[in-house]
Amino acid sequence: MNAKLIFVFFAIYCSVVSITIFANSSKVSLKNITSSDIKEEVLLAGRLETGMIKSLSIIPFEVWKSSTSIDVSYLKNLSNITVEIKDETGQTIYHSVVNPVSGQQLLIDIQGWATGTYTITFSNETGGCVYGTFTI
Repeated sequence: MNAKLIFVFFAIYCSVVSITIFANSSKVSLKNITSSDIKEEVLLAGRLETGMIKSLSIIPFEVWKSSTSIDVSYLKNLSNITVEIKDETGQTIYHSVVNPVSGQQLLIDIQGWATGTYTITFSNETGGCVYGTFTI
């Protein structure tokens, strides 16, 4: 987790330095660039049951939110994972059953969604779930 955090800060630092250099060299105004254009990690909790003696000890997903999408990266091969996003009222906004392969990504377009807090949940047939919240 610390390595991921360091990498995120390094990537943000490099982006800021690049934008600053570009802005200073070409006298371009950067008023329209906001923090919402940067991907933010959606923190996840919970665990999936694998049906074996021992459950997965790591969360097999990474979820990032940008101003236009939710980006889910799968870290392990899994079968029949239900991905669901609900709004603050509990209404399902997105629902899909996927069979993720390690390294595969799922992009969910969130443009036009109402401002608010949403919960993303990943579950499988053998029990347990992984979940996190994000705000638009």
